[in-house]
Amino acid sequence: MTQAIVGGLTSGAIYALLGLGIVIVYGVSRFVNLAQGEYYVYGALLSTTLVAAGVPIWISALVAVGAVAIMSAALERIVFSRLVDAPHAAQLLAGIGVAFALAGAARVFWGTQERTLPAFWDRDPIEVLGARVSMQVLALLATLGVLWLLLWLLLHRTMLGTMMRAVATLSGRAGLLSVNVTMVTTVAFALAGAAGAAAGIVVTPLVFVTYHSGLLLTIYGFIAAAFGGMRSIRGTVAGGLLIGVLESLMAYYGDSALKTPMAFVLLVLILVYRASRESDSAGVLSAVRSARTRARSMAALPRVAPPAMLLRLTGLRANAIGVALVALFAVAGPVVLSPYWVSLLSFAGVFVIVGIGLDLLLGYTGQLSLGQTAFMGVSAYMVALSAEWWGLSAWPAALIAVAFTVSLAAGLGAVVLRLRNYYFTLATLAIAIAAEALVSGLPAQLGGPSGLRVRTTLSLPGFVLDTSTRLFTATWIAVGIALVVALRLTRSRVGLAMKAVGADEALASAAAITPFTTKLKIFIVSGFFAGVAGVLYAHILMYVSPSSLGLLGGFDAVVGLLLGGFGTVWGAVVGIPIIRLAPQFIERFAEFQELIYGLLVVTLVVLLPDGLVGASSKAYGRVRRGTSAPSDLADKGCATIAVPHDGSSTTEVSAVKSASNGQIAFHATPAGDAAQTSGPVLQAEGLSKKFGGIRALDNVHLAVSPGRIVGLIGPNGAGKSTFLSALAGSLQADSGQVTMSGRDITGFSADARARYGLARTFQLPRIPHQMTVLDVAMLGTYRRGHIGVFRSVLGATSGEQRAMEAAAMEALELTGIAHLSHLEADRLSTGEQKMLELARALASAPQVLLADEPAGGLFDDEVARLEELLQKLASQGLSIVLVEHHMELVMSACSEIVVLNEGHVIAIGTPKVVRSNQEVLDAYLGV
Repeated sequence: MTQAIVGGLTSGAIYALLGLGIVIVYGVSRFVNLAQGEYYVYGALLSTTLVAAGVPIWISALVAVGAVAIMSAALERIVFSRLVDAPHAAQLLAGIGVAFALAGAARVFWGTQERTLPAFWDRDPIEVLGARVSMQVLALLATLGVLWLLLWLLLHRTMLGTMMRAVATLSGRAGLLSVNVTMVTTVAFALAGAAGAAAGIVVTPLVFVTYHSGLLLTIYGFIAAAFGGMRSIRGTVAGGLLIGVLESLMAYYGDSALKTPMAFVLLVLILVYRASRESDSAGVLSAVRSARTRARSMAALPRVAPPAMLLRLTGLRANAIGVALVALFAVAGPVVLSPYWVSLLSFAGVFVIVGIGLDLLLGYTGQLSLGQTAFMGVSAYMVALSAEWWGLSAWPAALIAVAFTVSLAAGLGAVVLRLRNYYFTLATLAIAIAAEALVSGLPAQLGGPSGLRVRTTLSLPGFVLDTSTRLFTATWIAVGIALVVALRLTRSRVGLAMKAVGADEALASAAAITPFTTKLKIFIVSGFFAGVAGVLYAHILMYVSPSSLGLLGGFDAVVGLLLGGFGTVWGAVVGIPIIRLAPQFIERFAEFQELIYGLLVVTLVVLLPDGLVGASSKAYGRVRRGTSAPSDLADKGCATIAVPHDGSSTTEVSAVKSASNGQIAFHATPAGDAAQTSGPVLQAEGLSKKFGGIRALDNVHLAVSPGRIVGLIGPNGAGKSTFLSALAGSLQADSGQVTMSGRDITGFSADARARYGLARTFQLPRIPHQMTVLDVAMLGTYRRGHIGVFRSVLGATSGEQRAMEAAAMEALELTGIAHLSHLEADRLSTGEQKMLELARALASAPQVLLADEPAGGLFDDEVARLEELLQKLASQGLSIVLVEHHMELVMSACSEIVVLNEGHVIAIGTPKVVRSNQEVLDAYLGV
């Protein structure tokens, strides 16, 4: 066992060295550099080349470390610096592209043969506690210790280290302290390159190195870094050593085939544990409790007449033509194509189905999964195993395969979707690698590397899918059906939720959308698509092997989507066949394929992030907006917005366009006697919140009655935004209670409180990219709709969609920006975005409105109109909490004012009382 522990420490030291490079880069730039393992490879290969040329090994090592450090710094300046503000998925894809390009270049330059280095010290091993330890292992452990010490000294004893810690803490704001953020980031990448190269050099005398060794080592380095929370050098070293020892003991006491799956399961568990520690959400039970009260506090959407048939056909024309072309290709393809191309395009169609599901997950909800083809492989294996184990025929086997895949997607999704951004992506990558390793390591049960034969044949009445041409037709008809399902889903209420979650989860929660539930549903739908693809894959190939679970197919799907365009549905149809078929046209350049592949990914991420379909759609949209007038979706006569008084009734507010001045007049129509309430609709008692040693809130109280506007004022840093977030549920208070209409909602999450009728705006407008003004306003109507995933796919959704559009237009009319409904929301001025925030909140027909500095960025005449709007809303029963620095607005509009200073209430009362309070004058108003 001692020898096994020594072997584990050796492996763990490698993981720790790579993890240190990942931590250095992530701490400064928030990039997870997936090319870290390639630095290991390049350090080793450069050293072997120099040693072979007669250069002493120590000099070779120093030159290689310096060269790789320079290469890493150059990559940061050329590639990664261009993606600072890009989505996490784009940053990860760029890292993958760089890794592929570096691996491809290494293959071109060094070939595919294994290489090694001579030992640094040619001495006999020593014995430690009965285990033989070579001098090279001691050199490896010493390198880890020295690098750890040097990094600690750098970070804590040098000016450069101080600047790195400032950038790690403040990000770009460190520039305000005269820190050269660009230089610090470049240096961090150089240090990561040096660490990776050093690892490769000291390990190569022990283990052979080849051009493709990098990716798996990167994942192990990430596991070590994740153990240390992506920030701790000490935790990363401990994590790497622990993982190595656990792997070695697993191989010693159990089956060595299980050590890789075990390591990656450990990664997922570590990530989930850290995510649960960092999460400040209220949990799932609060959403369930809120959902039970939904019917009592819900305002119905307005009734809208259906549009003319010609208008409906015009809106569906482009997608209908596209689906028809896919169906035509399914039928005509076998007639015009040779059998060779029929076979290739059948496989391409299978991956297109996977890609369509992946586009729903990535393009709309923003979750980059690198393991979707693993679900396809699982489904294919279940087809083979159902026949092998239970003797089932084709269709029962197919149904079991799809059902098992969907169940697996639901179970894994419930775990990994608690992770965000990089963590989620690398967890799915780890699952895919673990699945392939597990299948390869179980030959008796799952066929091992040799795989399994598929012994069933799909058939339809009078139509047996027993030839390549028939399978081609079936596959591409399935592609057409998948397109219809995806298009219906994205054009529904569910699609609106998907876009919101992908753009901004905090905004989605404020719109009563549960991000986790939305992502899980789409993850399951994506798993269903992969399950169907797996059934087709199994019957096209009539054989399944571990490679069907592997990474290459997953990368092809992602890169094909990148080429076609994320968030378009059609991107998979355009891009994936190109990526899958491209190798056929560059066979003579086979040794350059990986290099070309990597360069293509980097080029697309940097220069064409919207893909072919996305770029074409944007160009068409710009032309169309420039040549056509905005549609008048608002009712020209009377519109209705419902504002609930309490949990059991609503007040209907009729918004009628005045013939004289075009403004909106409000007329309250009580929905019943229950509309009269005696107690506060929103009440906070004793809310407290600490951040470390700072008490942001200290026993804060507030009560808001129906139809009242309560102002919340105080100097900067007084705790106003923290208190508003605690009321909204986006931040959980350490103690205290929040109630609405007598119902305790303290444990409710932000989306649960929004479903209960609590709407908020944000101090800095949260405006998603690539959404129109009308789309953003429609987010507020989400809580008033009902259609879910199944009805979106199988039922009629256009009626609810039109009603949501009409309700959103009412809110836009209310705030005076309906004429901007056709514009992209992020093109609006700050003042217009503030009004859009307010429109989105009002479109939800809330009981309570939390308005966070709505007057910011408005001119005086706009502030006057805002005051008039707030007072009219209050007169109709809406309760409002107004956080504002515009004192004239606060003193004029509010019936009561709460003053915060240093986290506690220093005054509460009418504007007149507050204005004369000496403590308030000293702390705020007198300044």
